[in-house]
Amino acid sequence: MRRYLMFMVALLVVSACGKEVTKVNASLTVSKTEIRLTADASVEELEIESSVDWMINGIPEWCGTVRPSYGTAGKHTVRIRGRFYDEKADRSAELTVVAGDKQVPVLLVQTGKRTVRVEADKVRIPSAGGSVKLTVDADYAYDMTIEQQGGWLACASSDLPLQGEIVLNAVANTGSADRKATLTFAGKTGEDP
Repeated sequence: MRRYLMFMVALLVVSACGKEVTKVNASLTVSKTEIRLTADASVEELEIESSVDWMINGIPEWCGTVRPSYGTAGKHTVRIRGRFYDEKADRSAELTVVAGDKQVPVLLVQTGKRTVRVEADKVRIPSAGGSVKLTVDADYAYDMTIEQQGGWLACASSDLPLQGEIVLNAVANTGSADRKATLTFAGKTGEDP
């Protein structure tokens, strides 16, 4: 019994002398404090530089992958991929990069699905030219570009409506070959696509 008691006392002394976890004075730098993912499972990168081991906390389930989500001291590139997202509303979460005694919050936002619907995907314009109206229904403010040769097609509308008509003016085609133009709709610069 005495031997057993001595063994228990020795075990308690050994366990009490275990390594104490302390927060280390670390340096931590992240390249962005906000990451924006699109609804179509886009990928963004986050650069992390730390003097000690680091990890990312708060990764939401809707975020496809965060690789790596932890690492050792040094410079690392983290790739963050969203999942496909069909809702219109944006969603967000706050990630926290932790290294020793340092924590840096990073806002993660995935934009909702944005669409511009146009009534027709192909429009034929008479060779005499004239005006053409396209009906649009958009979820967001957009810009429209016209890809063409010769500058024969121009947008006559001063504003691009979220819902309504866009008027295009075509110059008469005096040649014998068909002309083609492609309209591209994209998010306004500085706004979510």
